[in-house]
Amino acid sequence: MGWRDYDGERAAAFDAERAASDAQLVEVHDVVVAELAATPRRPVLDVGAGTGLWSDRLARWLELPVIAVEPSAAMLSVLAEKGLQDVVALRGRAERLPLRTGCCAAAWLSTVVHHFDYLTTAAEEVARVLVPNGIVLVRSSFPDQPSGEVYPTRFFPSAGRVVAHFPDLDEVVSTFSRVGLALRRRHTPNEVAARTRTAFLKRVEQRADSLVRELSDEEFASGVRAMRRWAEAAPDKAVHFRPDLLVFR
Repeated sequence: MGWRDYDGERAAAFDAERAASDAQLVEVHDVVVAELAATPRRPVLDVGAGTGLWSDRLARWLELPVIAVEPSAAMLSVLAEKGLQDVVALRGRAERLPLRTGCCAAAWLSTVVHHFDYLTTAAEEVARVLVPNGIVLVRSSFPDQPSGEVYPTRFFPSAGRVVAHFPDLDEVVSTFSRVGLALRRRHTPNEVAARTRTAFLKRVEQRADSLVRELSDEEFASGVRAMRRWAEAAPDKAVHFRPDLLVFR
């Protein structure tokens, strides 16, 4: 899919669209804390940090400093406005991290591997900046796994075709393995993507998600109409998402 830039309006919409309370992410919290409990007291790297939603959570959950690396100036501007404690933001790409070797205890890559132009180079860079026995957590949807059946693909055919070209599970695992990061565990935590279908529909209508932002106006409108019927059928039903959460060491 490659990297896509955001302007200020899109970055603000992205931040609102992806916002979630800790109560919606209990299982993710438990996995992250358990996997990183014994890591050295060094910074955690958030690769492709966006507006810092995960950076903030990681800093609070782990009580560790977080280095948020993000290529989009607009995303970083939204992040900076938050004044997050224990989060340092840097502009940079995964393929060329602006960090010295061995400076981070762990790395967090959430729904970003499909945005890398060069997956192998990005994996090499992540491995380079980790301490010995450092840990990488990759949260992602994979087209060959149940996690690839994300909600937008149900209603927007072009989004489904895009997801089909995301790196699959074997590709990510083998790529990370070649740079010395072996898969240790695989989790599929349940997340409450939205407390109601009505709320989820409103999020999608903001058109901030990269899967739908570049659709034609006609396809987007058609998909929204289909989602509206789906939401009206059970407006108060929660929307769940079970991404893969891979642990490499």
